[in-house]
Amino acid sequence: MMFPVAQGREAIVPPALAELDERLGANTSQAYIAALSFAPNISGVQVVLNESLGAHFVSHPYGLEYSKISLNPDPEHYREQIRSGVAKTRFAEFSGLYRQLGIRPGLGEMAVVGLLHEAGHADQFTRHIAQAAGQAALGFDLRRAARLKEVQTLPLGGPTSIALTAWNNNTEGYRDKLIAQGITDERWQELTEKNTRTYMKLPSESGADQFALSIIATARPS
Repeated sequence: MMFPVAQGREAIVPPALAELDERLGANTSQAYIAALSFAPNISGVQVVLNESLGAHFVSHPYGLEYSKISLNPDPEHYREQIRSGVAKTRFAEFSGLYRQLGIRPGLGEMAVVGLLHEAGHADQFTRHIAQAAGQAALGFDLRRAARLKEVQTLPLGGPTSIALTAWNNNTEGYRDKLIAQGITDERWQELTEKNTRTYMKLPSESGADQFALSIIATARPS
C-alpha cells in the first residue's frame, strides 16, 4: 500500500514508525506524511511504541508537543484482535474500503488504521485548543470532559481494547469479578462486540474514523 507523499517531507517521519513498519510490514510512515496534508498542525505530536496497549492518543495540558500517539508493534496484538472477533467489527468499514482500492487488508493495514485514527484524535485536540482561544490547558480540560461523558455510556465502561487486556490478564481480578457475576465466555464475546459497536458510534470515535478513512481513500496498491 502506498500513499501520495509531498516532495521533501520524508524527514519528518517519527523514528518509531520505521520500526513499526519493519515489524508489521506496514506503511505507517507514508500514512503519517499523508495525514499531515490533511492536518498539518498535528506534526508536533510524539509517536511512540508500546507493546502493553492498543493504539491510543494521550493529550497533555501543555499542548500537542507533549501529547503522544502510542502504537503497538507486536504482531500478536493484532492477531489477538482477529481471534477475539474485535477486528471483524472494528475494521469492517476500513476492510471494505481497502478492498475497493484493491488492497488486501492484513496486520500492516490494521496498524495504518490505528495510526490514522489516533491522528484524528490529535486533530480533534487541536480543535479543542482553538476552541479555548489557544489555551492548551483549557483545551485539554474540554477534551477530557467530553471524552469522559462519552465513554461512560459504554456497556463495559471504557474502550474494548482496555477491557480485553484486563480480561486476558485478569487485571486486579477483573475476569474473576465478571465470572462471579455470571459472565460466561460466550456472554463476554457478546459484550465486547456490543461495546465495540457502541464505541465506534461515539462522536469523537466516528470523527476519528472519518479522518482515517479520508486518508486511506488516497492510498493505492503497492
